[in-house]
Amino acid sequence: MLSLGLSRAQYREYRRTLTRSHTMKVTCHLLTPEHRLVRTIRHSLSAGQIDVTTPRLDGDSVEISRTASLRFFDPVQSLSLDDSTPVDNAFYLNRMVRVIYSVQCSFGWVDVPVFTGPIVSVDRDGDEVAVECQGKEVWALGSAVRNAILKGDRDDVTRRILFRAGESSRYMQIPPGGGKAQATIGPQTKLWLKAWKAQAAAGRVLFYDGRGIVKAKRKPSKTALVLRGGDSGLLWSEPRVSYRVDSSIINYCKVVGRKPSKGKKTRPSAEVVAPRGHTLSPWKLGRNGEPLYLTGDGRAFIENPDLKTNAACRRLAERTIQDSLLQHVEVTCETFPIPDLEPWDILHVATRGVSVRFRVDEFTLPLVQRGDGESMSIGARKPTKRFTYASERRMRKPRRRR
Repeated sequence: MLSLGLSRAQYREYRRTLTRSHTMKVTCHLLTPEHRLVRTIRHSLSAGQIDVTTPRLDGDSVEISRTASLRFFDPVQSLSLDDSTPVDNAFYLNRMVRVIYSVQCSFGWVDVPVFTGPIVSVDRDGDEVAVECQGKEVWALGSAVRNAILKGDRDDVTRRILFRAGESSRYMQIPPGGGKAQATIGPQTKLWLKAWKAQAAAGRVLFYDGRGIVKAKRKPSKTALVLRGGDSGLLWSEPRVSYRVDSSIINYCKVVGRKPSKGKKTRPSAEVVAPRGHTLSPWKLGRNGEPLYLTGDGRAFIENPDLKTNAACRRLAERTIQDSLLQHVEVTCETFPIPDLEPWDILHVATRGVSVRFRVDEFTLPLVQRGDGESMSIGARKPTKRFTYASERRMRKPRRRR
């Protein structure tokens, strides 16, 4: 979950507020690429949503984790769209948009930055202006021009790659460590992909959060939030749960570390098996008393020269199995909006008929609430609902009777 800087008591109150009727507001800021505030967008937001997904590597490309779809009501056409506008407040493609989702609690407003990224599309349709934005990694998806060979600690190499993409150290959270790394930069190198792979080799994921900060971290292993139904829960309806078993699943893992130095005879190693009680454990999948070990077409056998002890090998094996088992549990549910949710967070659905942990791979956060409210979709993305103003409905031509 995104850190909000709240005390424990304030955080509990914030969570309770999300489960009941409350006041919320959305603020949109226009920024320069360096995060300097240009102005607050005061036009009415008629529709909008934030789509978040866990980036997946597909060949030589990786997905962008956040996308914002916004519709502003602008009947007098005062929302500047021309890049030749003489004042420094035009709404065009070398600008970023920051979206802040605010919840009113008993102790005051809690502001949650849910998106920060550049504008990629602007389109006017009558009285409405549709704005599409993508995460800041879009600036690092172009090819590099200058050649370079970067060597050093993995965190330093990652930072230097991101520096070349124009990022500032102020907006980086790259933890130290991860062993030595080398990155070769050429004319066709996509900088974001190179940085993403550098951190993936250390078992970390790389993404931009809602504040526009690039973060490298291990996938969470602890439950971030429990989803329950009823008057005091976040669930809107019963979740849909399914288990997917294919050739990539792992319920057994063996990790081997660094080759022994002089005087040592064995390499550090560890073998870990999924818990007996898990639905996809070897004993649950086996038959006639023989357990079924799944190795994911060789993915279960890992050799990592950065690991020096048996304990380090065991930790990596446990993380690998846990991540594989969570990936094969698919949960789709509708909840009250949870603005501080982040990709890869682990949620626990606990209802009368279901009790299961799963990792969040995608969700949609609605930005406009009307009527009985808009639910947040977890496990699947949903399209934005367009709101029609009364003045626009009156302008529609009546249908011709046959």
